[in-house]
Amino acid sequence: MKKAISIILSACLLFGSAFAAEAPQSDQLAKVTKLVKAQIDVGDQYTDFKGYQSSEMGLTYWSLSWSGDGESLEVQAGEDGTIYSYWQRGRNSAYRDDYAPKLPKSTRGEALAAADAFVSRLMREKEGYVFENDNDDISIYNTDSCSFSGQMTYDGVPTPVTLRVHVSLPDLTVTSYSRNEEPRIGAIPSKTPAVTKEAAAAKLRATNELRLEYVLEEGETQAVLRYVPQAANDFYVDAQTGALVDLDQLYTKARDKGYGGAYAGSSADAAAENGLSAYEQDAIAALEGVLGTDALDAKLRAMPELGLNGYKLSGAQYSQVDDETGAVMCRLQYVKNGTDPALFKSAEVDARTGALQYLSTHGGEEIKNAATTYAGDAGNAKAAAFLKRYFADQAEQTALYDTLDFSNRYVRYTYAEQANGHPYPGNAFTVGIDRQSGFVDSFYYTWDDSVTFDRADGLITAEKALDAYFGAQTVTLQYVAVPKELIPSMPDYPKYADYYAAGGRYLLEWKLGYTAVFDTYCRGVDAKTGETLFPTSSWNSAISYSDVTEASHPQAMTLAELGVGYREGTLQPGKALTQRDLLVLLLSANGMYYEEDTDSLYEAAYSHGMLTRSERAPDQLVSRAQLVKILIDGTGFGKTAGLTGIYRTSFTDDAAIPSQYYGYVATAQGMGLIRGDEHGRFNPNETATRGQAVIVLYNFMAR
Repeated sequence: MKKAISIILSACLLFGSAFAAEAPQSDQLAKVTKLVKAQIDVGDQYTDFKGYQSSEMGLTYWSLSWSGDGESLEVQAGEDGTIYSYWQRGRNSAYRDDYAPKLPKSTRGEALAAADAFVSRLMREKEGYVFENDNDDISIYNTDSCSFSGQMTYDGVPTPVTLRVHVSLPDLTVTSYSRNEEPRIGAIPSKTPAVTKEAAAAKLRATNELRLEYVLEEGETQAVLRYVPQAANDFYVDAQTGALVDLDQLYTKARDKGYGGAYAGSSADAAAENGLSAYEQDAIAALEGVLGTDALDAKLRAMPELGLNGYKLSGAQYSQVDDETGAVMCRLQYVKNGTDPALFKSAEVDARTGALQYLSTHGGEEIKNAATTYAGDAGNAKAAAFLKRYFADQAEQTALYDTLDFSNRYVRYTYAEQANGHPYPGNAFTVGIDRQSGFVDSFYYTWDDSVTFDRADGLITAEKALDAYFGAQTVTLQYVAVPKELIPSMPDYPKYADYYAAGGRYLLEWKLGYTAVFDTYCRGVDAKTGETLFPTSSWNSAISYSDVTEASHPQAMTLAELGVGYREGTLQPGKALTQRDLLVLLLSANGMYYEEDTDSLYEAAYSHGMLTRSERAPDQLVSRAQLVKILIDGTGFGKTAGLTGIYRTSFTDDAAIPSQYYGYVATAQGMGLIRGDEHGRFNPNETATRGQAVIVLYNFMAR
């Protein structure tokens, strides 16, 4: 069930009953402050407190603010002490862009326990909550906090209210909390349904619609057949009456009842070749054959279907969209004055041929009762004739795929390529026809002749596909937020009289109903296997190694869980460390992965001060002393570590440390990043290994 759309207030206006008019503000503030403090800990570090009441359209809440000693706490609560938002801010620390990754101080399980303890104290009678499974995991991208979101329950039944909690990992304190609750009218209905789950499921199943069509997966060249879900409204089945209710329709009714200029551009003048570099001449050569704006404008005006009479060209902008093919596009902007506001058209064309790629129309006065001369079959005929005249070859391969009454201004027709009797919407034209004039108001298309199509045999039936699709959904009994028209005869009306007088006509009420939803978005059903398809993520921040274990290399495995290390699948701990390997490791601790892009790897290393450009040597082996220097230089400590004559180490081979590395080695030893072997030697000139680099990085992040 999608989140209820806010109709009457911004999210910050939280539901609460109105205070009695005669109660002094001071008494009200004292009451709500005590209620809030009974639920949360307010430390003695705060030396200043303020409280303000906000009331609008019958809705009341209190904003409470504590501050002192560089810290602050802000709470929004209702009259009964219900806390709707909580935000705690500590002392500000200066921003630094040094390389300073660190390990999280707590686990996700510990953070969840802290979130549970906090939220459970805030729940009112019969209220509960369930955290979702797809909350934020701790990763190297964020080792400071962990967030949890979930759904509030009432008497064990899920509600439309959502919760979100952020926990600080260093000290396991809750730094923010929100209870997203829309204003609600009326009592919460009984949780006992009169309609069975099975009866509701049958009605919800009928709201699903699948279309058999070709789909091209990313990275593939052959499209396959799939039963694809079609856009549908949001429905629920009333658990008391058994009625199938269209929520989208109700919200649209509630909204309706309650509720650009062009930019200048110019074509470049021809430039002389004398005094131009080779790169500059290449750029100029790339524009050979590109037409000027006057010529492109003339080509568009030669297409009467676009209705450009009365429009003035107000600007143009060229751009090279493909370095390999040298394709250049031009966007032309048109304005038509005489209407209030003015009308605008934007057209994008191939700058060498003038072939239309995209068109949009906007502006003008709102059309409330548009004529429908060119809608339905008449509009379809106009759109089809336009495609046949200017895109004849592709148009012959298409058929009408979809019709959308997009607005009072125009109707949009989509024509998709047909293959083996089935549509492939990946190759399609969309044409918007003005309802009154019959002109083309909008246009765009995508087409790739290289796509091939799987055979259309061995397909499952549409009924079997729908069984699989609906079978993957979960039918749930829950409270649903439904728009309720506000009528003066209602018992609660006096509380909302000001809101009604201002034009508000709807509030929300909760209904007990059945919904059917997926845990995650469903892409459809494979037309041959009947498999229900869901998105698969190819990216996982965690790293796995096939050649080491937790027992043999605990530091490496801890970092790997955070996404720090080598994404090639093996650690190879005994392998000699190259400069490139070291940078890949160090920068992975900043959530940056450049295994396949050496240039970007080094640009990132330069930006962090790990190396200078003259020191780039990807295959060069790195000594133990050089390993320490590169890491320390990236942290911002390099300026002081580079000083000479002020450091001492306790290594027995102290004299063997090269002078240019001595301060770095001493700094690293002082920070606990390195230690000697069984004889107390650092062995500064030995080639480091990948395993040793991981341990040094781990020690740095655990400091």
